[in-house]
Amino acid sequence: SSHLGSFWLLRWSLANVTHKMEDLLSQVKPDVLKSRLKDHDVGERVGSLMEIAALGNTIVADQDLADAVAILLGDGEQDVRIAAIATLAEMGDVGHVHCGRVVRLLDDSSPFVQRQAMKSLAVLGQGVGNATIGDAVAAKFSCRDPALQSLAIETAAMLRLDTFVGEIAALSDSEHIQVRASVLAAIETMKEKATPHVDRVADRLVEPMLRASALVVLGSLGEVCGSRVDDMVVFLEDSDIQTRHAAAKALGALSSYVDQAVVERVSKLLQHRNPRFRATAAITLGLLGEAKASKFSEVLASCLLDSSCHNDRILEDRYPPSLRKPNCAAARALGHLGETGGSYAHLVLKQAVSTPDDEMRMACLEGLGDMGEAGAKHAGRIALFLNDREPSVRAVALSVLGRLAKYHLEQEVVGKMSLTLDDQILYVRLQSISALSNLEDVDSTVMHSISSFLGEDDVDITLAALDALCKFGKACVDHAQSVVALLHDKRLEVRRRSVEVLGFMGETDAGYVDDVASLLNDPYFAVRGTAAVALGSMGFAGAAHSEELVQLLSASRSHVRRSACQSLGKLALCGHQLVEQAKSSVEECLKDEYETVREAAREALKFIT
Repeated sequence: SSHLGSFWLLRWSLANVTHKMEDLLSQVKPDVLKSRLKDHDVGERVGSLMEIAALGNTIVADQDLADAVAILLGDGEQDVRIAAIATLAEMGDVGHVHCGRVVRLLDDSSPFVQRQAMKSLAVLGQGVGNATIGDAVAAKFSCRDPALQSLAIETAAMLRLDTFVGEIAALSDSEHIQVRASVLAAIETMKEKATPHVDRVADRLVEPMLRASALVVLGSLGEVCGSRVDDMVVFLEDSDIQTRHAAAKALGALSSYVDQAVVERVSKLLQHRNPRFRATAAITLGLLGEAKASKFSEVLASCLLDSSCHNDRILEDRYPPSLRKPNCAAARALGHLGETGGSYAHLVLKQAVSTPDDEMRMACLEGLGDMGEAGAKHAGRIALFLNDREPSVRAVALSVLGRLAKYHLEQEVVGKMSLTLDDQILYVRLQSISALSNLEDVDSTVMHSISSFLGEDDVDITLAALDALCKFGKACVDHAQSVVALLHDKRLEVRRRSVEVLGFMGETDAGYVDDVASLLNDPYFAVRGTAAVALGSMGFAGAAHSEELVQLLSASRSHVRRSACQSLGKLALCGHQLVEQAKSSVEECLKDEYETVREAAREALKFIT
């Protein structure tokens, strides 16, 4: 078999197999998959492993199948070993059992296998004690393969192996840039544990390729970096737009440590001859907030008229207009300046109305949304942009009105928002559903319009409608039967979200409780767990299925066991009668290998008598 690019080929293949997961599940036979794992043909073994990986979250992927996959960790072909490692990582709890065997493959003869083992340990190691794999991961910090070193650093950070933070920080002087980059990412993840090593992060500011990453990390470390803000201001004039953006965000994150002299230095950049630097200065002042930058609000307001920019298609595709255009940056900055910025809402709105620039209209609308109550006073004018010729502007207007919904929008505005449910552009309709779901008092007409999307073939529209109904909770109980009709939809996430919506409707006459209980046997563990949680919200009708919930306490998936504990505990809390064996069964979960299950059991036993 070919060893070139096998790891990336596997990732591509897994993505394509996963896309057809639903069809695959209807045809799969575990015994056939196991027999194919023993096939003499390498391609057949790898193909079978990829199918199993795609089925990783289903009831088909049991411990027996995981054990059969683990046998191939010792296969003579590196491609098979790589596929077996990746597959176990996709199989959840049943794959975690073989974490120790994957650890041993960190010393495999193939560097490709070593890398896949290290990458997968970031997942497999979540299910076991970190001490069992920490030393093995850390041992690769000093290996000669920079790709493996980087993966070891990233895995240690993901597993929160904080005891090794010093060793990780020391690698910031590595000769390999990918290793140095991984060190920065790890320090950002470990945060407070890594603060003693802040100097090593600051040392990377001299390195153009890592400067932006270093600034982001410094901004995330808080007080320990407060004395370094003077050193960061200079990077607002860096030739790299990503570095300038990182410097702006870092200064914003550390704003409480920024003195007025630094703010003055930032404000002077509003006069820079390069419009991109003026944009950076404006957005930085906004991120510094009202307490630090309110005195420059008048200057920022004048920047609303500064429409100059350097046209660059690459920058336009990669970075938002607030980093490229001074007027867009000023609109967003005023939105961040609280009450002071809100006093300029009328000027921001005026620019939105008068500008022919789509990006400026969107920036102005976003700025008004950030102004909160001051922006909400102009909701009627913002609603006019729901008819904008540019779909992106319509979508942003909807997003902004959705954020302002907590300020009680006029019914006329809500009516205009509802009309966009019929927009010709899909993402505008999606944003319309999302925005309307933020309304506190939704009338029956709007709710009916949203529930009508439940029958759409487009999965994104269906899920958006379900998300909206989930927010409405008991208020949408009249549409329960439309949701029930989706409980046996062939799409996994549609089923999961449907049962979640019914759970949020809470204790009603629960005429659909048996339909929800039927999903306790769904092929996908995520659906089974969600169904269990939903039953816990259905009162007496849900308690009638407590025996089935007790049976889930011995499920192979920790997520399902935890959900069953939570459901039984909630039913008991509400005073509903459970089956006799509920208490003893939950007590058994106190010995579970997963802390999340043990914690759920302890909480449930506070109420189960």
